[in-house]
Amino acid sequence: MEESFEVIVRTYLAAARTAHDEGRISFLPYTNGSYFKPHRDNRPGNRDIDVFILEVSPPDENGFLTFGPHAWQKRSYTGKARTIIAEIDGNLIRTCGDTSLHVSEVDYLVDLTGQITCETQFGPRLINGPGGQPDFHIGAFLAPGGRAVSLMLSTWGDGAVSTIVPYLDHGSIVTIPRVFSDIIITEYGVADLVGKTHRERARELIRIAHPDFRSELEKAAKPIC
Repeated sequence: MEESFEVIVRTYLAAARTAHDEGRISFLPYTNGSYFKPHRDNRPGNRDIDVFILEVSPPDENGFLTFGPHAWQKRSYTGKARTIIAEIDGNLIRTCGDTSLHVSEVDYLVDLTGQITCETQFGPRLINGPGGQPDFHIGAFLAPGGRAVSLMLSTWGDGAVSTIVPYLDHGSIVTIPRVFSDIIITEYGVADLVGKTHRERARELIRIAHPDFRSELEKAAKPIC
């Protein structure tokens, strides 16, 4: 397929990781809120949208479909795409606002009843895209009275690796800069980082790290505090 098409993904799920490791696909680093900006602004070199495929709720009595709970930029895509293929999912909720599409706008209709990184691992290896995390996190952080909460397990890989580390590995992509870090929760507690120095943040995070890694983290934290 790569001989005939340039495959570019912006949602970096498990199926894409092997292909990216092998150099067969490319990753487009946008958030859900910023991806459509080149199209909206008609930037030079912007890629045309030939075909847009989406899931929709069943049509109402007037023939209007809705985008369901995940409405990210779908209205914008349907306004730009040359061809629209809609897959009806009877389980999708009907949504309000500018989240509807009339059956007359659809070309093909298919019925179906049925300094936080979330992006890299071991340095530059991509395992995910930013998705909506920066949008939601920074929006919550900047909202009056808002709380930006990051919830995670203290380890992964059957407990072999700590998710709280002294430094991100060289080449890691920072999804949430430390200036927007707020509340971090693991199964060992809650760390509140806002308004705290590097030293205070280190203490907070070590306190909620897995006990097997706390001594190691304390030693590693001394030169960075």
